[in-house]
Amino acid sequence: MSMEPTLSEGDGLVVRHIGPEDLSLGDIGVFWTGKVLLVHRVIGVKHWLEDTRFILKGDRLLYTEDMGEEFLFGKVVEVHHKGKRICFESGFWRWFNKVFGYFWRLNDKFLMVLRKMEERALGDWKGSTRLLPSRVFCFLCVLFHNKLTNLFYLLHFG
Repeated sequence: MSMEPTLSEGDGLVVRHIGPEDLSLGDIGVFWTGKVLLVHRVIGVKHWLEDTRFILKGDRLLYTEDMGEEFLFGKVVEVHHKGKRICFESGFWRWFNKVFGYFWRLNDKFLMVLRKMEERALGDWKGSTRLLPSRVFCFLCVLFHNKLTNLFYLLHFG
């Protein structure tokens, strides 16, 4: 699952239907793609004329997605994980999601710069199987996020 360990398969989600102005950095948004519901963290919001676009990232993914406000279904406000309840609108978990929203946003910006540097130095690197710095950086960020989330879950659930 793309949002592990924040959300795991089998977790119950409470989703509130909201407008685009109520979804902000760090929130976990739910989007209807026409076939499936996409549940990802918001790491950026772009306003263009009358349109709002959301930059989304699964906590376990290495890439971002761009979705328009017309696909917005709602936001996750509560998770039921192994019989326990986490309210994402309460103090600690609200802060936790904000921090990781900023973390993934900075990660994404740094990664773009790093990939441009690699492209200049190595040419067409996308098809390469080399162990590039950007790939190592992505792996370390995902590992950091997973370990920290697991620690917070352990402290919260005992």
